[in-house]
Amino acid sequence: MAALPQRIGGGEQGDLVADLGVEWTPEGTGLMHARAQVLMDSRAAGCQHPMEAVFMDFRNLDALRVECELARTLGYVGKVAIHPAQIPVIHEVFAPSDDDVAHHRRIIEEFDAALARGSASIQVDGKMVDYAVARVARGVLARADLAVSAAARAANSSTQL
Repeated sequence: MAALPQRIGGGEQGDLVADLGVEWTPEGTGLMHARAQVLMDSRAAGCQHPMEAVFMDFRNLDALRVECELARTLGYVGKVAIHPAQIPVIHEVFAPSDDDVAHHRRIIEEFDAALARGSASIQVDGKMVDYAVARVARGVLARADLAVSAAARAANSSTQL
């Protein structure tokens, strides 16, 4: 039996691409199963904040955005940067928008109020909300808090230079 890949470099000329012999594209088709498996294993191991692998072509911010959007869609909460120019794109893609935060905050407020009344299944904006939906909403709000904290740390460190 062949040894499993020892590395997870998923970039255009990364180790995993070479080990699997897949064709790399920013859309991620060739590495979709590997990305999903790493995410599943991370979640099963209790990792609350799985980060997607680096994007090697640090000058190609459009392709980075595509890869970040794929990773976010799969369930990753961030992406590792190898160059400072990548950080704004990564933050834009992974940080919840103000509208997302407001929507999910409303879900939590209405769900918690319903729980206090003894109901664990309600509707918000015509869509069912139950424990699973509330858990997703709480996750979005937690990621928004992390993004705000990270932005504050970055602003603080840049003013101390």
